Amino acid sequence: MNPLDRINLIKEIAVKLQEQFTTTEINLFLAGYGIKGLTETMVNSKRVYSQQILQEESNETISKVARDLSLDAPKAVQPERKQDIVGTNEKKVFISHSSKDANVVEQVIELLEAIGLNENQIFCTSFEGYNIKIGTDWLQTLKEELNKEVLVIFILSENFYNSPVSLCEMGATWVKTSEHIPVLIPPFSYAQIQGVIPNTQGMKINEKAKLNSLKEKVEAFFSLTPKNFSVWERKRDNAVGQINEIITVTSLNDNILDVNEKFEIITEKKAGDFELKEGMLFPSSSDNFKVKSEKISRMTEEGPTEEDYYVISQNGTEMLNVRTSSGKSQFVETIEEILVLTENFRTKEGIGVGSTIAEFTKAYPNYYTWYTYVSEMYVIESKDLHIQFILPKDSYKGGLEINGDMTELNISDFDQEAKIMKVRLISNKC
Repeated sequence: MNPLDRINLIKEIAVKLQEQFTTTEINLFLAGYGIKGLTETMVNSKRVYSQQILQEESNETISKVARDLSLDAPKAVQPERKQDIVGTNEKKVFISHSSKDANVVEQVIELLEAIGLNENQIFCTSFEGYNIKIGTDWLQTLKEELNKEVLVIFILSENFYNSPVSLCEMGATWVKTSEHIPVLIPPFSYAQIQGVIPNTQGMKINEKAKLNSLKEKVEAFFSLTPKNFSVWERKRDNAVGQINEIITVTSLNDNILDVNEKFEIITEKKAGDFELKEGMLFPSSSDNFKVKSEKISRMTEEGPTEEDYYVISQNGTEMLNVRTSSGKSQFVETIEEILVLTENFRTKEGIGVGSTIAEFTKAYPNYYTWYTYVSEMYVIESKDLHIQFILPKDSYKGGLEINGDMTELNISDFDQEAKIMKVRLISNKC
């Protein structure tokens, strides 16, 4: 390509980009060719900005961009197309996704096949039989495969937007295809959609009614005879069930990671560094924890009593009350009870002081609630996790018929938005 042809072609590309895209969309589109945007935060002219980016690229790259924008590149630099990777005009579905969401995408493939597509009509890079052959240039193959006869399904999630490969796919697909369906994996929301993908006409992956609409869209695009609806419903419901399980497990794992990073962890025997155990050397007062001994009133079956507790504080905030078997020294035989007072501590499922009853029952479906007249406490407790979560007295709206020290209560009689006040860990000896 001679210098004059090169300059003129860059100008034509820049004008085309200016007409069709925002600056963000220009960056996403060009990223599909391995072209990096500039670092300037303010762009006065999209045309000039595009020219600045493109002038550093090779003639071949500029020619590829021009062809994809339906501009004429000089014949001297048009590379010979490789017949083994050239796409045909056969209609296909391309599933653009992050490899981290492959388990969800597998269910999307199941749905597409249930609608009536075969493996040759589905283009997906994560699964054998639907993807690019080993040894070929995936981006070049993608560009050759994409045309106006391709329906693109974007599987959107945080993983998608955190993946450079996915963003390259987005840029490469947008101009060359005309049919696009954004499909969101909850909890990813429409408000989080960025770049060239519109949030209109989208759907969430587990919405059955929208999946029916997707079925109709695919049938119309490929001119398919509709499958028996009862058969489709069964396969759709099975896929949605699998997808919901994947979403739940993924969200739980993400939540556990988030909890581990942000909070001290509560288990049946521990709250952070403090543990129900024998022979424990109690932490001394330091810059991290302030420890002081106090007497705290406590109701027992024999009546009110005062017991020695250690109050653990950090940065002026009382965090824990700890009762020991001796109550006389920081060198103790056993910690018998730990009372968590702040939101700094959480179970691995993210439950602690400040969590609502509704959040608790969602995290721990196998639970029971009860009242003890001795301590006048309302408690919710998981049957799988023997920790007492103490509720405010005004959270209970039902009537009390006391039939023993522990009276089991109905969860429906509680305000579901009431928040846990304290978390109590107690040794089996108590």
